[in-house]
Amino acid sequence: GEGPPGAEQLEDAASALGGIPALLEAEKENDPASAAARVTEAVKSCLSTDRGALASVDLGSDQGLERLSFQTSKMKSLFLKFPDSLLLHRVQGKRGHVLYMLIAETKERVGKVVHWSVLRNETGQRISRMLTAFKEFNPEWGKVKVVFMDVSFLHKAVLHELFPSAQVLLSVYHAVRLLEENVNAADVPSCDKNSMKLALKSAVFSTSAASVDALSQMVKSVVNPELYNYLQANWFSCELLWYMHAKKGLHSCSAHMDSLDLISQQAAALFGQQSSLEASVLRLLECADCFDSRPLESSNRAQSGCQEKPAAWAGAAGQPGPPPAPRAAAEHSEEDSEEGANQRAEERIRQSLGDICTEPAARLCLRELAVVQRSVQLMSSSVDAVSVQVLEDAHRVSQEALSSCTCHFNRALQLPCRHILAVLNSKRKTVLPEMLGRQWQRGCDFSLARQVCADPLLEDLESSWDESRDKSLAVSSLTAEIGRLLAHCSVEEFERRCSTLRALADSW
Repeated sequence: GEGPPGAEQLEDAASALGGIPALLEAEKENDPASAAARVTEAVKSCLSTDRGALASVDLGSDQGLERLSFQTSKMKSLFLKFPDSLLLHRVQGKRGHVLYMLIAETKERVGKVVHWSVLRNETGQRISRMLTAFKEFNPEWGKVKVVFMDVSFLHKAVLHELFPSAQVLLSVYHAVRLLEENVNAADVPSCDKNSMKLALKSAVFSTSAASVDALSQMVKSVVNPELYNYLQANWFSCELLWYMHAKKGLHSCSAHMDSLDLISQQAAALFGQQSSLEASVLRLLECADCFDSRPLESSNRAQSGCQEKPAAWAGAAGQPGPPPAPRAAAEHSEEDSEEGANQRAEERIRQSLGDICTEPAARLCLRELAVVQRSVQLMSSSVDAVSVQVLEDAHRVSQEALSSCTCHFNRALQLPCRHILAVLNSKRKTVLPEMLGRQWQRGCDFSLARQVCADPLLEDLESSWDESRDKSLAVSSLTAEIGRLLAHCSVEEFERRCSTLRALADSW
């Protein structure tokens, strides 16, 4: 059958490297000392080829390989550029040996492997040696502000001990993939599975307190109680985690998740399929610098609406060591101008709407643009069309009569909103009179609607468009929503939310 995406490219890259014997016959590696000697020779070959590479080896009492930690010069330069966070990714081998990859995150939120270690058996002591080797290879380790770990990682205390100034948090990526597995395996109707998957997307790509809370409630029935309680205490309710996730840029979440998927697939293809520890290590050494998400990075940058980097900068990623200074300067210049480019693009859209549309039409289209700017867009292109999915903030529809929703449209106008209509559509139900305010029902004078519903939306649709008015409406809506959330929570929750708001205000 076909291998996972990226595996074929890795095979081509490995065959092109040469220089390291392809010793993949596990049957011939019964002697641990001989196998360790072959690995040591392969490591020496790598170190002589890449003068900036670093390696650390532990041997057991039988002189067999217990641990190998490895880092190329390219990995080191990537960590120097992006030292703020590390994500631990684990791959299990066929015979119990384990690969740990330490992954940094670029400004575009693309994952980059900056170190890897192979362990014959996983123990707290070997995890400690693995992380100590990373620190020895990278004197700048003190710049790490947060370490992300998998739900199944059992050595959190070791992380706290070796990275005392860093936060240790659950990885959004690993928790989401774990929840996806639970949802897919659950014995529930397909419509419920689809709702849970949409809630997952909303929590990750359009993060808000409401979307995370909605996801927590929806998956409770498909996750075992012990795991659910752990996630509730350390993931769903961790405001620092979600604040950091949103602060890094929700628009680049797709690049983050997809790049980690690619790394995971590549690691499984290289490490997880080998028959012995030594064969796995030799395969990794052959492809030490092949964990490159550059093609994916460019693709996701286009899909998520980010500015694509020049081809000259993209080409530098394949070279060992840090990129030349002129290219690095160009990169920073481009990042600095991205916000300005987005503003200019928005102004051009506004201008074109004003030139060709009537005022009411322009106002309606600008409202659609505002929705787009507050959301994440997933785009994919085919020959004749572009598929677009807009992920908005999650809202909650009451189960009783499906007559109310937390969104502004429903609360202000007392009309079925897109969220209520989505539920009706999924349940094959129709709109009922009690879902509408009386002023909107047939036989009622429209003037009554204006008297009963004083929401500025009605007035706004008939008035001339004004930028300051549009901003004022957005601020009023946001203020009302924040006030509602603060008014209906416990004292502890109130303190946490106020603390988060203070952090946001400080960052502005």
